[in-house]
Amino acid sequence: MVSGYAQGVDLAAHKAALESGGTTTFVLAEGILKFKLKQEIKDLITDENYVVISQFLPKLTWLARNAMQRNKTICGLSNAVVIIESGLVGGTFEAGKAALELKRPLFVLEYAHPPVSAEGNIYFIRRGAKTLRKKNGHPYLEQLFHVVENDVNLTPNKDQLILTGF
Repeated sequence: MVSGYAQGVDLAAHKAALESGGTTTFVLAEGILKFKLKQEIKDLITDENYVVISQFLPKLTWLARNAMQRNKTICGLSNAVVIIESGLVGGTFEAGKAALELKRPLFVLEYAHPPVSAEGNIYFIRRGAKTLRKKNGHPYLEQLFHVVENDVNLTPNKDQLILTGF
């Protein structure tokens, strides 16, 4: 699992990957020397189940523009991108745009009655994102799992998935 280590869905996804015995990749929006383990995952970390990466100078502090810039790195390391809820601006929206630009499979939750906070979901579906809901309303995850397990044209590690936006 690859994500940005932000509060909310990012941290929940990192935690779920670790709790299930998987691995996780923290992609920082600051220098690698600024990395600190968050309390929510401290007890789940071992020497073998995580990696921390940053494209920024080692001592650089967090900046909003760097959080947006690292989206391409996150998407580039992922076999697929999943968006739960995206507005038309912000980090989740930028991650979705990066996935489309990099031609990474993009999966988006489709709402029967989308809230205003999910206007970005409609934007991505109209631009070719795959929905996570069948016409009968049940979740459609088979295609997502197939991409993550079988796409040999992306990254060699088949468990790389980014979950963003909620």
